[in-house]
Amino acid sequence: MVSACLQAGFTLLELVVVLIITLVLATTVLPSYSAWTAELLIDGKIADLHAALRLARAEAVGMQHDIKFCPVNPDMKCQKSSDYRVLIFADVNANNLLDYGDVPLRQIDLQELRVELRVSAGRPYIRYKYSGDSKEWGSVNLYNRLVDPEASRQLVVNLGGRVRTAPDFNNDGLADDYRGWQVTCS
Repeated sequence: MVSACLQAGFTLLELVVVLIITLVLATTVLPSYSAWTAELLIDGKIADLHAALRLARAEAVGMQHDIKFCPVNPDMKCQKSSDYRVLIFADVNANNLLDYGDVPLRQIDLQELRVELRVSAGRPYIRYKYSGDSKEWGSVNLYNRLVDPEASRQLVVNLGGRVRTAPDFNNDGLADDYRGWQVTCS
């Protein structure tokens, strides 16, 4: 009597084919996944900055004191652009530096993002008056400096202190300025 021996499993050729298919799929999916996560990061931070500007305006009215929104360096000095942090604080001594006696309200760490202010008179901050109006007007630009420097978002602040997100006129997923030109990182 001849007994049939059944073998279970995969051949080496079948395993190699599956491995090659998996590698091809991974190489096509991973770049789009990293771009997607970069978009999520920048969208989340622009929402944080929008909320911070609204907070600065509300606190200026509530505290009856000027409140500053500014990108800072590691020494906590206001500057026009930063990839370190954004601060919202009551600058009691008006020296554009968070130091003794000032009232910190909020800080936003930027991770791999860069924020740049383009405001009136080239100031390194946006200042809200106790009336809720802004003493400076302009834009807050946010860029992802590591993954895609072209991907950007923009917040626009008017003299009334109101904040809005810049539109995307051509539907390419990137913020456009008032002329319809893409916001770029300088």
